[in-house]
Amino acid sequence: MTMPDGSPGTEYQYAFYQNGRRIGGLGVWGHNTTINIEGRDVTLFGLELLNSRIIHSMMGLRDSMENPGHHLRFLFGMARGLVKAHTGRPKHACDLRYVALTTVDTLIQSGFVIPNPQVLSHNGNLVLAEETILSSAGRDGSYGQPHVQ
Repeated sequence: MTMPDGSPGTEYQYAFYQNGRRIGGLGVWGHNTTINIEGRDVTLFGLELLNSRIIHSMMGLRDSMENPGHHLRFLFGMARGLVKAHTGRPKHACDLRYVALTTVDTLIQSGFVIPNPQVLSHNGNLVLAEETILSSAGRDGSYGQPHVQ
């Protein structure tokens, strides 16, 4: 997709199930970019959880789950699930990195009490979860199994 600022992006759609019953869904946008880290191309996919509406939607699922745990732990766990949903991707030529991002301000606007936000984030941004999938392309261009790091 094309993001509102004109840059390339992805729209992510998730459906959540518990005991075979759908309990909710979530749609998230995110920017895509390719960066070079230590001589390796990495395609970076950002899942942008940057407004309180998205955080409230995620937390609304908490009420539908058995033993959901503490609010902030639940949010981090859910973000981890969102990025891990992509670890089974088929063959790919470069490393892939999925990052679920939010901001301290978004968490505060969503009702979280953040006693010392400067400790949590120096620039206001906060990585809730990330996952790197190493390239399945060998030196000869052949493909093997993806490796999750």
